[in-house]
Amino acid sequence: MEELVVLHEQFDGMVENAPHKIAISAHHVEMTYQSVQDRATQLAYRLMESGIGAEDVVGIYIERSSDMIIAMLAVLKVGAAYLALPPDYPTERLRYMITDSRARLVLTRTMMKDSMVIENVVTVYIDEIQSVVPKILPQVTNQQLAYVIYTSGSTGRPKGVGVTHHSAANLVSQKQQYVHFGPNEKILQLAPAAFDASAFEIWGALTNGATLVLASPSYQAIDELPKCLVEHGITILLLTPALFHVLVDYREEALDSVPQLLVGGDAMSVTHAFKYLSRKKKLGKPFLFNNVYGPTEGTTLVSSYPMSSLSVDAIKSPLGKPIVNAEMYLLDEMLRPVRSGERGEIYIGGQSVARGYLYQPGLTSLCFLPDPFSTQPGARMFATGDEGVLSNDGLIEFVGRFDDQVKVRGHRVELTEVEHAIKSCQDVSAVCVVLNIDSDRHVEQLVAHYTTHTDHTTRKSTDVEQTIITRVQTLLPSYMWPNRFIHHEQLPLTSSGKVDRRFLMGWKEVERLEEEVSGELSITEALVAEIWQQILGPFDVVPDADFFALGGDSLLAIQVIAEAEKRGLNLTLSTLFRTSTLRGMCKDLVLSKQTDNGLTEDEALLVNIWQQVLGPFDAVPEADFFSLGGDSILAIQVIAEAEKQGLMIDLGTLFRNPTLRGVCRGLAQTREALSQQNENPLINETDKQRLPADIETAYPATRLQLGMLFEGLYSGKAIYLDVIARDVNLPLDEKIFYDTLQAMVKRHPVLRTRFDLASFSEVMQLVESPSSLPLIVENYTNLDDEQLIARHEQVMVELSRPFDPEIAPLMRVHAAALNDGQFRLAYAFHHAILDGWSESVFILELLRLYQANLAGESVLLEQPALLSEFVRLEREALSNGKAKQFFSQYSAKEKTDRHQDTDYRKAVLVLAERTVEQLLKNVSDWGIPLKSMFFAGFYLTTAYQLQDIDFVAGMSVNGRPEMEGADLTLGLFLNHIPIKLNLDSANNWQVLARQAFDAEKEILPFRRFPYSEIQTMLGGPPFEAAFSYVHFHSRNELLEQGLVNIDEDVRDHTSLPIRVELINDLKGEGILINVTADEKRYGTGFALALAERLREKIEDIAFVSEQII
Repeated sequence: MEELVVLHEQFDGMVENAPHKIAISAHHVEMTYQSVQDRATQLAYRLMESGIGAEDVVGIYIERSSDMIIAMLAVLKVGAAYLALPPDYPTERLRYMITDSRARLVLTRTMMKDSMVIENVVTVYIDEIQSVVPKILPQVTNQQLAYVIYTSGSTGRPKGVGVTHHSAANLVSQKQQYVHFGPNEKILQLAPAAFDASAFEIWGALTNGATLVLASPSYQAIDELPKCLVEHGITILLLTPALFHVLVDYREEALDSVPQLLVGGDAMSVTHAFKYLSRKKKLGKPFLFNNVYGPTEGTTLVSSYPMSSLSVDAIKSPLGKPIVNAEMYLLDEMLRPVRSGERGEIYIGGQSVARGYLYQPGLTSLCFLPDPFSTQPGARMFATGDEGVLSNDGLIEFVGRFDDQVKVRGHRVELTEVEHAIKSCQDVSAVCVVLNIDSDRHVEQLVAHYTTHTDHTTRKSTDVEQTIITRVQTLLPSYMWPNRFIHHEQLPLTSSGKVDRRFLMGWKEVERLEEEVSGELSITEALVAEIWQQILGPFDVVPDADFFALGGDSLLAIQVIAEAEKRGLNLTLSTLFRTSTLRGMCKDLVLSKQTDNGLTEDEALLVNIWQQVLGPFDAVPEADFFSLGGDSILAIQVIAEAEKQGLMIDLGTLFRNPTLRGVCRGLAQTREALSQQNENPLINETDKQRLPADIETAYPATRLQLGMLFEGLYSGKAIYLDVIARDVNLPLDEKIFYDTLQAMVKRHPVLRTRFDLASFSEVMQLVESPSSLPLIVENYTNLDDEQLIARHEQVMVELSRPFDPEIAPLMRVHAAALNDGQFRLAYAFHHAILDGWSESVFILELLRLYQANLAGESVLLEQPALLSEFVRLEREALSNGKAKQFFSQYSAKEKTDRHQDTDYRKAVLVLAERTVEQLLKNVSDWGIPLKSMFFAGFYLTTAYQLQDIDFVAGMSVNGRPEMEGADLTLGLFLNHIPIKLNLDSANNWQVLARQAFDAEKEILPFRRFPYSEIQTMLGGPPFEAAFSYVHFHSRNELLEQGLVNIDEDVRDHTSLPIRVELINDLKGEGILINVTADEKRYGTGFALALAERLREKIEDIAFVSEQII
């Protein structure tokens, strides 16, 4: 075993080599190696006078400062071990650490005398030390303890980990390759001294002649870090993943100047890693970026992985290879190495292994085992409790934990220790603490679920909760405080009688209004209920009424939002999806209205930002950021979001005055940021000058339109062309019908739109004025049945010829009288101008207008929204960095030529009426929309048919703007989004349907991010099978009014290999399953087989939903 020099003697060597070099830079005060040495030696003499010697533990109760570093060095010089005692820790916690570690003495400063309330311990104030008689410092071996760090304990008490000089010296040796130590480096000391990462920072600098830069005690990253890194020329930086993620999201430029970055302490998002790598590569300077892993018992870190080696399709980062003189093993229960693809427990060996747990020989022997793979006598290995899997290239990937230990912002937390603290409250009878992870924001929060004794049920829940909070804050450091406390009558149990921790991890608390004492509705709830009934029809109005259980969907939601806006309620689609009950939705609405009552303009704006980050709360001036669940990471997000909206918040102000009014009193507002929110024109001035005189308006083509146009031109086939024929139960009057058709053309710009592919800076949609839609009229009254069928087929073929996208209109209409009271209406259109919903609106409006015109009556139609608004929203979506991160988790399927020979076949089946009735009952019972149930059935069926264990499906989503008239606008608002479900975790249909619903909610913020952009990002299409569910309410209205017959002839052409549609627009006739597939690719009969299999699975969802799938 390599003999490494003890830490303070390595420091002594640096003093001899360069005594005048800067050792510490702290708060604009610099100290040379020699001056640090002098003060540390004086303090060491004072410790010897107090009888401190080998293996004694000395507490250091000093905030981050040069005095703290000097105290650490002095303790090492006398052969003792230092124990950092953070001043912000609760007194009870500090008292326990001092007692448990048997600390002989505590070093502090006189200014901290009042806060140092620990009894029965010798205290030395380092700033009162005068001259001390020099002494001969003892010889220290590298097997002696250097420091003690307390980690969270599963018994309810933290445990002290003792680390030797040898292990610490190996961590920061210049022989290490995971980072390049040396005298020219500058290392930022950012981690709390009681956190093991601080050993890397402090001794990595001072044993290698580098400069240690100390962040201020109240340091917060988002507003100080960029300036700090540049001003001090930081060259080595160690971050927790939580802080790294936030910086990449909001302050990515802060890391530009740092050549060596390590990220460790928890799992790192590869999406953020790729974003950071991309930026660094563009800067063109050499850099090191490593993912590091290791527990405190492994002396901070034991392995490193260069992120520049990460595969582009990686989902997570490997833990990498062991650092110099360290070992990592992945072993099974018999302590045998596992094979590739197998899981096991991660063990740490070599010189990184700590001595053990202080004064706990039983626990030490249980966790620190003899190392059977080492040739070194007495070698041990540490059982981490981490589960890993061995990859094909021999690297270990982290999977999870074998116990309830979690990581919170890089800190190790035993949930049982938090539970013990809460259970110590006399009111609490049972408690379960879980870690909830918001993957979108990369935020981790502890949530405490608890019950109370029946003796205490008369106490107000708020009083009990405040008692618990006070107790927790007395016993635990702030990173272990739960963000939320949720009271239950009884905690949920598993079948074996244990608390169902997994269920609680997915718990969605139903927010209750404080004023609620009865089942009566508030004014807002009554107003929203009225809107729901207007759009959904009558229902039993109760607070827990669920929008989706009542038959709502995304398109009906748009109507609800538009109607709510007219009545002064600011409802969003995401709110409706997130809280779909009447009471849950209205709580948000009431709160958002309250922001205008008694708040200043700045306070109202800040309320909205806080609610985005923290969730709904009572918007009053005294609202406290931290009482609402805020923490330092969430504060960073608030500041970044506020900056976007023109509010410059100083983080120090937020921490000092965390109330809404307190923050706004110290607010420095920049109006310039707000002025930049003016609309950007969709068409530039040069293109405007090129517009022909007959063009009414113009705007760019959307990405989906571009894909359809160019794919159609490239293939030479009539793809993305729909032809529909219906029998209309009205007499055909050629003139009146023609005039009605032209009125529709005037009303809807898309019916007089053409595309210009080459004349402008980008492909444009040009709306002509005036324009007309040609009508071909025939008379079929003299044709027999055979002739009628033949002529109908001829017309459908004629209508199916390809459109020239540069010639308007992109629709053809044919009408033929069948008898005196009925005619056949056939029309074709390019899919680039109409989606399915738009087509249903078109036919309903056309026939309603025609019916009124025949009767000499007038019809007042609501004004549709502007199609250009969707173009604007898509442009905004394209610049959404979070959307790009979200979709980068997928990968392209094997590329195939879409224009090779194909043989598309269609299969159409109908779900039985009894099946539909049972499904609708499930909708009501589960609170899950039909669409999610159908998608679950489609997903499992298609994955099975394709035998694809990594199946990714495409879901057709609606991107219409949430504004009045959007549901009446004709156009193409569709998008396809990749979705992957976890079939392994879905043990029955209800669970899988819930997964599907949650997945759609997750992609909701990114629903307008164009599918073509996703393909470009990934290098190809991420799926080969697409699903859509269509409930065309307009068609039901046509059927109910008897304007058309149920039978219709619909012919469309697609380029997707597999397309599955569930169509719900046939009143009383069940639901259609429409499957189109390329049987040249998948084999004869594939479409029918998939349709039949899907119908079976949907019947299972209806009748045997609890069945294991």
